[in-house]
Amino acid sequence: MSLLFLLGATGAAAQTIYVTGLPPATDMQCPPDNRVRAPRPATPAPEPVTEVPDEQAVGEMLAGEASAASATLAATAADGFPLLFSPPRHLRIGLWGDSHAAANIFSEALVQALGLSARRVLPSYFPPTMGNAGVRLPLRRSCMGSGWSYQHAYRNRDPAATWSKSLTRAVSNTPGSYLWLDFRTPALTGAFRTLDIRLSPGPASARIEEKPAATPAAAEEAGLGSALEPTEEGVATPGATVAGTAADSTTVAAPASGEATGTSVRAAGVVPVAIAAEEAGAATAVPDRLPAAPGPAAGAARLTLSVNDEPAQTLDIDPGADSRLRIVAAHPIATLKLELAGGSVGLDGFVPHYDIEPDYFFDTFGIPGATARGLQFQGKAWDADDPYRPYDLVIAEFGTNEGNYSNFDAGSYAQDLRKSLATLRSVHPEAACVLVGPTDRGVHVPKPKAATRAVKKCKGKGKKRKCKTVIQKVKACKGRKCKNRPAPRVKVDLLRYARVHATIAQVQAEVGRDFQCHAWSWQDAMGGPGGIYRWLYQKPALAQRDLIHLTGSGYRLSAQKFAQKLLGTTPPAEGEAPASTSDMPAAAPALPAAAPALPAAAGDQATP
Repeated sequence: MSLLFLLGATGAAAQTIYVTGLPPATDMQCPPDNRVRAPRPATPAPEPVTEVPDEQAVGEMLAGEASAASATLAATAADGFPLLFSPPRHLRIGLWGDSHAAANIFSEALVQALGLSARRVLPSYFPPTMGNAGVRLPLRRSCMGSGWSYQHAYRNRDPAATWSKSLTRAVSNTPGSYLWLDFRTPALTGAFRTLDIRLSPGPASARIEEKPAATPAAAEEAGLGSALEPTEEGVATPGATVAGTAADSTTVAAPASGEATGTSVRAAGVVPVAIAAEEAGAATAVPDRLPAAPGPAAGAARLTLSVNDEPAQTLDIDPGADSRLRIVAAHPIATLKLELAGGSVGLDGFVPHYDIEPDYFFDTFGIPGATARGLQFQGKAWDADDPYRPYDLVIAEFGTNEGNYSNFDAGSYAQDLRKSLATLRSVHPEAACVLVGPTDRGVHVPKPKAATRAVKKCKGKGKKRKCKTVIQKVKACKGRKCKNRPAPRVKVDLLRYARVHATIAQVQAEVGRDFQCHAWSWQDAMGGPGGIYRWLYQKPALAQRDLIHLTGSGYRLSAQKFAQKLLGTTPPAEGEAPASTSDMPAAAPALPAAAPALPAAAGDQATP
């Protein structure tokens, strides 16, 4: 038996599997129906009826509304910056956000800008968002079958429901639903031999909660805008633009944190096979025969599991009673293949236990279309068995999707934000906290109608002659005597969304103070309302043509500006090209010894 397992109680709501896990010799190849790399439909997109406003129109609009466009956002430079000072021994950072965070470019650039990249930075938690369009995780590769759907905390309507820190879960009750993960990035290769899979009950029926966006049109509805479209330099590292995939050659600057594997496992009352053999003075080995797994309980999920391409074995587990499935391997875990053989299951995330504790941990939880409302359902109990130290710094990057409604109400938004921050503070009471407001956002204008003329076309002769009138486009011309002038442009408020985003940033600054959360206006960092247009016209462009998202250069420049705010140093000038790695601080910063305490009244104010 190449994959040996032992199922038994190892603490509260946990089961443990021991495997040999010999390193696989070949690359992981996804099945043909893998939806993570599934090609887009070949259906041609309809011709757009709107376009990006030209630079002259934007200049006239901004000049005419200079006073209105410069909304007062000085309060977003919250008291207390800088937050980071001297080099720490260890640092754990968690970032929750929407599509701006999902591609992981901002996080990777922030690690560089803070000077953490000189040391080992790893993730402490992998969210189960591999199948979401626009999401890039610090994995070498991931494969996901079509049987999975997603449940997101920000869409939750059950006030009693709680989510893990990822604020999302992949669920399925379809036999054959598979999920394959390849951890062999340069930073993760050989890094851990123990992996926890966080579980929850799956859907009771076949009703689909949400299918990840797979087309540009669907992505637009999910809040992605044109994040799926290529740009001059792309929104991610070449080879890593596919959702849920990282380039093999990319050094991932993702979250991580941890204790040595032996210590973590012993805390749960389990001694890994490799460690037990080592202490006994024997070579690393696993028992030849282990007790048989118990029979499946009512409502249990039947999973097949393979580590490092060893023959798959089947096990039964009750996700409602066992919220953690722990895999302990004698060799470093390189690949993991899961498949649902029966029942129903929810996957909330994956927690590696590193053999050598990393220097820094950076977790990014980005969900396209998400709002800060999801933070209200982050359950503290999910972190009860977290093997790592609490977060030192928590960053909440939201606001773009909250401002996507024409009837946006600042009062309702402030009330909802208070609930979210109350929960965030209850789960992470000692962490320094920063709210990152939305980027600036622009508006597309209708394309001018082409000049047309009516032309009479006839066929046949005599009684068979038939004529009809058709409308033809004609080349537009200019001049006093020109008859084919293009239709005048429709006037559009180019700062419609920009004003809403300015209000959101202001509310974040005011509400954040009550919860000791500092606020950073991303819109201000772009030059204020109207900045998205200026960033688009930069060479190379810093913003995408959807006038919502940024290019790779734009996210890197934004990360530098944010890092300089945290460090209290001078930010780059607007439009300045991102600095090279050699220009980054040599020393990594540290958090203050203690974060401000949460006021006693804060929790009362935010009671749902």
